[in-house]
Amino acid sequence: MLVLIARKGARWSVAAVGLLGGTFAHATVINISTLLSVNSVEVTVGGLKHVGTTLALPAGAFQVTPLKSGQFGALHTAANRFSANNVPTRGWEWNMFVSIDGGTTGTKYGFGGGSPAIDGTYQATADLAFAAAPAPFVLNYASPTSVTFYWVDDNFADNQGGISFSVEAVPEPATLVLGAAGLVAAIRRRRARVA
Repeated sequence: MLVLIARKGARWSVAAVGLLGGTFAHATVINISTLLSVNSVEVTVGGLKHVGTTLALPAGAFQVTPLKSGQFGALHTAANRFSANNVPTRGWEWNMFVSIDGGTTGTKYGFGGGSPAIDGTYQATADLAFAAAPAPFVLNYASPTSVTFYWVDDNFADNQGGISFSVEAVPEPATLVLGAAGLVAAIRRRRARVA
């Protein structure tokens, strides 16, 4: 963590840069394309192809945050599994699955999938679909775990876009307390020198 302290007259400005919870400095950005032969994981389960990637995560909590194209290296805003936008039965969506068994079973986050959409309506644009993307969520693992993040479809010939998100370690409360204590000590030391 880098702490910047500046004095302007009687006012102090303090900025903490590099806290895991506040920036993407320690985040891994994942881009999953809706096209075949682009992603590191391609598994067929029950006639559906799962495309995505696998991360080896240590024990701990990890925040997953949807990203829009151009944010922190994100390449995609949303996915479209159809060649046409016929809202609400066809259009743009934002969803992903998270699995700890290589993509055989997983938990879905977001909306879309199927015609009509199984769990919400499709959107007319990628930006509208991103606006309806899930809020950041946290995954907790008690031991080191291989986690597969993936997107599902049965026909990839007409797909567009993809999904992008970051996976970032959530700092333990003890780390935050230690950082805050260091910040307070630095301010007190600075004040003692000024006085």
